[in-house]
Amino acid sequence: MTGSLFFALTLKITQNSYLRLNRGGVFLIHKTAGKVVLEILKQGAGVETYLTANEVADFLRLSEQTIRRYTMKKEIPFHKIGRAVRYKKSEIEQWVEKLEVSSGEENSEEIDGCIAVLKKD
Repeated sequence: MTGSLFFALTLKITQNSYLRLNRGGVFLIHKTAGKVVLEILKQGAGVETYLTANEVADFLRLSEQTIRRYTMKKEIPFHKIGRAVRYKKSEIEQWVEKLEVSSGEENSEEIDGCIAVLKKD
């Protein structure tokens, strides 16, 4: 059996900011106004923002239950960070742009609303 080395390091940057390094990557964590914002730092790519299901629901103007249902059916791009489910904002934007709505689809009004919101921003 081959052993593997696992490490995790958390550095306090400011009173409300932490830098976390582990095998999943480098994470910048901000705690502001009761919210925790998790950002993944990538070399050369800048900062990638990860959202919770609630934040995705707010962003797309859908219910959190709808986002969780899409996640369980693997209809929306998501990532597991430990036991937490997170969504890359850039992937959510691409996912909405790629949606093709047929007139017979049961959630077409919700999806049309998402597309309209993203095009407006």
